[in-house]
Amino acid sequence: MGDFGWTGCDIVEAFWGVLVDDLEWLAKFSEERWEGHQREHENLEKSLDLARENVSTRLDGMNEFRRQITEAETKFVTRPELDGIKKQISQLERLIWIATGAVMVIVFLLNYMNHKG
Repeated sequence: MGDFGWTGCDIVEAFWGVLVDDLEWLAKFSEERWEGHQREHENLEKSLDLARENVSTRLDGMNEFRRQITEAETKFVTRPELDGIKKQISQLERLIWIATGAVMVIVFLLNYMNHKG
């Protein structure tokens, strides 16, 4: 026995008890940390899934918008088509002015013949 009434076995037993308590605490602490770590990974995976859905929805909207623009572009008149239409309108205007002039000449001649005769 030592000065404090402890034997070598008592010291080993006390040390062993402290060691077992510390190991149990460490095991519990490690398990809690591991569970928290797993929860964090699960939350991260959920966030990534939501982000993927959001991006997918936005891309679907952009693709729909692109499809609408492409469809609308087929209804636009091209520059060569517009130039052709302008030329046809110009020709029609010319014909209308010629016809108007011809009618005015005919009216003038009819009036002239009515007054002369």
